[in-house]
Amino acid sequence: MSRQSDQGQSLATIDKERRVGAALAVSMSIANQRFRDRGYVFWHFDANAGSGVNDEIGEEPVPGSPLVFWEAADRILTGMEAVPFFCDMNLARMRRLKTVLGVERAARSFLFPSDNNQALSVFARTILDSGERPEFVVGTALVDPNGWYYRNRKGEGVPSRILLAFLDKFPRIDLILNLNVSTYWKQAKLKHDVISPRNLLTYLRKEYWLVGKVTRGGNTYLQLIGRNMKTDPHKKVGLYLANSWEGQQILDVAEGKRQQPLEFGMPDVRGLSQAPGLSRGAVGRDAAGQGALLMRQEGDRGSPC
Repeated sequence: MSRQSDQGQSLATIDKERRVGAALAVSMSIANQRFRDRGYVFWHFDANAGSGVNDEIGEEPVPGSPLVFWEAADRILTGMEAVPFFCDMNLARMRRLKTVLGVERAARSFLFPSDNNQALSVFARTILDSGERPEFVVGTALVDPNGWYYRNRKGEGVPSRILLAFLDKFPRIDLILNLNVSTYWKQAKLKHDVISPRNLLTYLRKEYWLVGKVTRGGNTYLQLIGRNMKTDPHKKVGLYLANSWEGQQILDVAEGKRQQPLEFGMPDVRGLSQAPGLSRGAVGRDAAGQGALLMRQEGDRGSPC
């Protein structure tokens, strides 16, 4: 019997999560170098967090994006406080995630089992209520829908309704996208109304883009990191400037203009945990008063699920 991990079921999952860790490490390293020990918070929003672990691939559990975030944060953010919001519509996944995180990390996380448009709105309001000026807020927003850049009728996928406005409001928050190019190819072939990779970069209005790809198990994923501060390529972790030769080759593959993907090496992910331990945390109520559960571990702040 399989558990409800919902982290994606192909062999690409392992490499994809490695690239998530690499992308987070890039943003965290830049922020920590510039803002450490100055009272800055590193904010993080995960729009498709899932249950935190995929135990249906191989013999060992594969850590999902929430665990990958905390592994990177504990290692890199030595002079900043990490404040992550993890969102998923499925309450069962959120309940499992609070167990997977363990008591200490759960106490420092918000878990929001709700529509990710609503969750992103609460995330933005929480930042504003903290007193930070929006133009100086730093952090990351991770969108990993296990599909292309779209939202289905059930509200699953990308928080597309408010994402653009959010990015405009908080220009220093980096956007990290992990998108299934194989899904895009299928939809484009069927003449569905889907945005192409290069048009997506233009639409999201970030000034600088890093691009990377991974092909495993029949699926091709495109990784995109959008920033408004000048950035260098990070070739060791497979991330290239979008306007570079390598970046253009990756985008050509993503748009189906090249049949043979080019290999530029795999990410260096030394220090990331491969099989994090599992322990139990508690759960709290929606601090925003919107009826959904906003699970943050703060002593007696809420009632358990």
